[in-house]
Amino acid sequence: MATRPVGLAAQSPDIRTLIAERAYHKAEQRGFVPGYELDDWLAAEQEVGMVAANAKTKKPGIRKRVRAVEDT
Repeated sequence: MATRPVGLAAQSPDIRTLIAERAYHKAEQRGFVPGYELDDWLAAEQEVGMVAANAKTKKPGIRKRVRAVEDT
């Protein structure tokens, strides 16, 4: 039996899209220098996960943080 990948990207296509967009923006800010693809993906996954976790707990200021992630 094959195991499913663990992490945010395994959860839903919407989450994968958010992570991919965030990782792309990170690469773009760095001038698309090769060799950092995994670092960008993992950092984006962590950032999207933090926003998602805060949204679930409905902490104050979450809309501001979501906009900050979307704007970068």
